[in-house]
Amino acid sequence: MKLRSLFLASLAAMTMVSCSNENDPINNGGEGEKNATLLFSIGVPATRATAGGTEEGTASEQTFNTAEVKVKYSNGTTAQFSFTTNDFDKNSSVYTLKNAKKMVVGADANATVYVTINGGEEVSETATKTADYDANASITTGIAAANNFLMSGSATCAITAGITNNVKVTVNRVAAKISEESTATSTSEFTFKTDYRVDGVTVSTEEETMTATIKGYALYNLNKATNVFASTTFATADFFKSITFNKDNKVEYANFVNRTIGDGSTGAYTYCTENNSVANPTAIIYKVTYTYGNGNATNSFFTQKKEDGKTVLYKDFETLNKDNSQAFSAQGLTATSTYDEFIKVGVVKYEAGVAYYLKNIETAGQTNAMIVRNNVYKLNVSKIGGLGKAVIDETTPGDPTYLTLNVTVAQWTINLNSFEL
Repeated sequence: MKLRSLFLASLAAMTMVSCSNENDPINNGGEGEKNATLLFSIGVPATRATAGGTEEGTASEQTFNTAEVKVKYSNGTTAQFSFTTNDFDKNSSVYTLKNAKKMVVGADANATVYVTINGGEEVSETATKTADYDANASITTGIAAANNFLMSGSATCAITAGITNNVKVTVNRVAAKISEESTATSTSEFTFKTDYRVDGVTVSTEEETMTATIKGYALYNLNKATNVFASTTFATADFFKSITFNKDNKVEYANFVNRTIGDGSTGAYTYCTENNSVANPTAIIYKVTYTYGNGNATNSFFTQKKEDGKTVLYKDFETLNKDNSQAFSAQGLTATSTYDEFIKVGVVKYEAGVAYYLKNIETAGQTNAMIVRNNVYKLNVSKIGGLGKAVIDETTPGDPTYLTLNVTVAQWTINLNSFEL
């Protein structure tokens, strides 16, 4: 199943409101005489793409159904206003509140205007939301539902009595977008040559060519919690998929099902929320399969780190076993023995030629890997260099068993025989 497309964008909202009794605000009192007006309009600009300019969203990523406005006065009192799409006139990407829906507000030298799009409830500047992830498609609903993306923004302004005041508010989609854009034919080739010993004689195999092809991917550390309004303090992380490199993650292999690589044009998209956790950054794991130069499926191959620090790749168990004086077969290991059985003796088995590669997803200009709202993260594998992990949850290889031999030539033992004849 192809992942659903996802997108984040920013939205500019220019608000101006005029007196009307048709849209009475929720009044918390104390803002003074209502003798000023605000005119409210919303414009939809392009979305930021990380270090790659901007791009427009799809229609389903730009549509809004409701607009909630909260005017917070400097004395702490507030007024709330609610609108629907029908309350606006649309001109290109700009939505302007109709005259009949203009709002009456109180004058204030330092008011703050909070706006949410598709929020569906009174505005709270400290509110949080939870994103729901589909275990199979890895998409979010609610904050990134088609034609109903949650967006928010705020701005401070001076409201002068007796006139129509204009205030510009930029709103951003709360979600971020991850776009995996590697093609189904993303491959890399590398060659290897193995020397091994047979009866003490070094034998060199012919140079082999292996082709690595991306077969799928999975996303990890997708945060379920997010603030409705952007803040320097991110919502406390609550991860949908948490990756730790230990044996607890064997069940996560199933997450690669239905994670298909795109065809190079549409890509595979996932909407997610912000994440600035240094310890648990949002990451992608690619699943790669190796084949030999003739295109035939690769059998399991093996690697072993030698005493000189070099790692040797063996194309099959027979070669591995010969290079180690039949030591592994002597211990009961065979070509069908498991990764866990081989790792205990210092050998890494790549079952069926499969390897995994982990990469953290980064935001341009940030020191640590992180995901930021209203950003698009376009991922593409440009090269596969070297072997990846044989399993997601690696185990530190055990030490190989060696037997050293010291041969000492015994000295003659002197026996003194003194004869009296």
